[in-house]
Amino acid sequence: MSFMQRWSRRKHESAHQAPQEPAVDETESDEAAETAPEPSTRAAALIPGYDPERPLDEQLPDPDALGAGDDFRAFLLPGVGDMLKRRALRRMFKVGNYNVRDGLDDYDDDYSQLTQMAPETGERMRQWLRQERDKVLSPDDPASEPSTVQPADPAAEDDANATSPEDVAQTERSTLADEEKAPNDPLRPPGAST
Repeated sequence: MSFMQRWSRRKHESAHQAPQEPAVDETESDEAAETAPEPSTRAAALIPGYDPERPLDEQLPDPDALGAGDDFRAFLLPGVGDMLKRRALRRMFKVGNYNVRDGLDDYDDDYSQLTQMAPETGERMRQWLRQERDKVLSPDDPASEPSTVQPADPAAEDDANATSPEDVAQTERSTLADEEKAPNDPLRPPGAST
């Protein structure tokens, strides 16, 4: 017999049997009733001058008058109104040991007023910025700049205008490099030569 067949048979048998109520041991329920004090006994222990005939809300002190060392347990007894219970809990978390911050919260500090940097740090940062600006504005390699010197003789000028295969290859490489740098240039359609 397979697992599924056994499971199906047990499920079928349990559905047709009458539900059995668990046997409750009377001694256990008596012990549980004896260990848990009645609400009136707890109220008498927590509220001085407790009168079982009057409602609990009338016998409890005003929660706003309680301080840090006062006992708030009487407000949590069954039979105390929800509004009074909320007022007491609000007061308990406003005063006493429950409103102490642990100092681990990232937003405890006021970051709206930043302190001034030390003069040395500010000067060092300005120096770094000047160095970076100078690198951008002044070329590092003088060979990369085009020469502005013109040849004096016209025969040399014709030689300078003549294109050699190496110059053509260099021009094509620079054109391809420019296309790779800016493939989505809106002023130049794709595939157009420069």
